[in-house]
Amino acid sequence: MTKFEYYKMTLYESEIIKNERRLKTLLKTNIMLSLDNKRLNTENIRIKEQLEVLQLKNHGFVGRDRKIRTIGILCDNDQYENQGVLN
Repeated sequence: MTKFEYYKMTLYESEIIKNERRLKTLLKTNIMLSLDNKRLNTENIRIKEQLEVLQLKNHGFVGRDRKIRTIGILCDNDQYENQGVLN
């Protein structure tokens, strides 16, 4: 093997090692971002549920004990029908 061939082989090996390190780093980053995404999705669902409760409370559908008894259904004319219990 000539010096040039040895040099090329060493260069390729170092590139392979660098790429392997980059790949490991990207995989770790991907895992961390995936976990953050799951956490944020869970938090987003919780916030949406709180928002729904606050909207229902604003429309008078939540009692003093802050439990939802029945939920009214909006009609096309934005009026509540008699399907909800107003407090």
